[in-house]
Amino acid sequence: MTNEYTVNVDKRTYHITVEHNNNPSQNHTDFSEELSYETTKAEYDHCVQRSEKLDNKVYIILTVYAFLFVLLCDIIKKISDFSFPKDNVQLALLIIYSILLTLNVSLYVLTLIQLTHLLKGVAIQRFDPQIILKREMIDANSKAVAKYICSRYNQCIDTNKNILEKRFEKFNKCVNCMIPLIIISIFLMFISNFIL
Repeated sequence: MTNEYTVNVDKRTYHITVEHNNNPSQNHTDFSEELSYETTKAEYDHCVQRSEKLDNKVYIILTVYAFLFVLLCDIIKKISDFSFPKDNVQLALLIIYSILLTLNVSLYVLTLIQLTHLLKGVAIQRFDPQIILKREMIDANSKAVAKYICSRYNQCIDTNKNILEKRFEKFNKCVNCMIPLIIISIFLMFISNFIL
């Protein structure tokens, strides 16, 4: 059964013919196969998109770390303005400043290494459709092929989720390290006023 339609778009006329498939051999199992395949593929695509989003987040955090680097350089530069301590209070402030500066620089470098490591290419597991041809499944029962494809996609999804969870865990640690870096940097700027 075919239906013909006339469609007007931007002052142009198009004639469209639509064929309806009223094949009685199709049943509800075809729909469930299709639904299973589509939902599994959507979850697989979601894993790939999450990986891309993580890369974008890392770039954003690295930009913030560039500003922190400027702040850290300014803090280190202030050391040249310090004079020899005149009393025990200034000596104590200088010791605290040195310890906090060492901690801040170490934390910054370690976090920067972790963020750079997150930019390294990671092999996510991909489903190779050629395997259906290699296994000569092209003529197999569609239900069996759909089950096989869904199971392969689910293996990829599980592997990719594990990889992504580890990477997001590392990323969250880096983000959490930013808070102490900022607090210590502000505290160092404040202390430096009393050491001068």
